[in-house]
Amino acid sequence: MNPALSRRGNVQYDVATGLSAQAGVERSRFGCSGGFCDGADVSYTATGIALGIRYGSTTSGGPFGRLGAVDHTLYAEANQGTYEEISDGGLGFEMGGGYAIAVPPNVYLTPGVAYTRCSVESADGVSSPVVVMVRRIGVRYAF
Repeated sequence: MNPALSRRGNVQYDVATGLSAQAGVERSRFGCSGGFCDGADVSYTATGIALGIRYGSTTSGGPFGRLGAVDHTLYAEANQGTYEEISDGGLGFEMGGGYAIAVPPNVYLTPGVAYTRCSVESADGVSSPVVVMVRRIGVRYAF
């Protein structure tokens, strides 16, 4: 199964020049590679919340970075279309960055990359890391 479009929505509050607090919700879908996935046609969907800080100008274009914490619920979907929750929450961290391109008035295109890692515990008590790397294109509206 192929990864699908990931979605994220954030609310951002400027706490100082070049520093903002963020809170958001996100949903990512990704495939599986590695030893325990060999021969399996499975994809995963992670849904959760993110809290963090963003550094970089919020009043003009330019580079930005983001660092924060995530809490995800992980679901698995097998090739037969079965869909099951495999973890009810996994804490982790996220870091990323990009470049904001001003498109006046008050709109910015925000391409970037992000790395997310969280630990999820399955129903049988086994804890495993989940790592997701994404390329992002976003739109930010300042008001």
